Amino acid sequence: MHPHWYSSSANIPGNAVQSGETLLDYVAPLPPKNSGPHRYVVVLFEQLNHQTDFSALPRLSSSEIEGRAGVNCHDLMAQFNLAPKGLAFGHAEWQPDVAQHFAQLGLEELQMKRVNSRKPKQPKRKYTELMDE
Repeated sequence: MHPHWYSSSANIPGNAVQSGETLLDYVAPLPPKNSGPHRYVVVLFEQLNHQTDFSALPRLSSSEIEGRAGVNCHDLMAQFNLAPKGLAFGHAEWQPDVAQHFAQLGLEELQMKRVNSRKPKQPKRKYTELMDE
């Protein structure tokens, strides 16, 4: 596989992925230990303006972890006039190679903080009780 296929590339002429502009180098999923399965989504966008100036976006190498999460696809599409063309979904859980990857980068492995996000259960109410409100 060509490394561009696992990175964020832009301004790709036709099908010549290797000729595109790399925005983010690929980093494999790195879910924290004991955090259960994580969902990952890959989105393929079409550039409606063909050539697009992406200089406002940071360029991150595969050794840079910060700044990769939390991208709002709707904002990105509006800012750069993009349209979704394809999606891929996957799941990943912590594996020993996650720890090895962080060690190779010289970074401390991400730790999962336990947060009790469950709301107290409310007693079930009958439909007729809800209609009376």
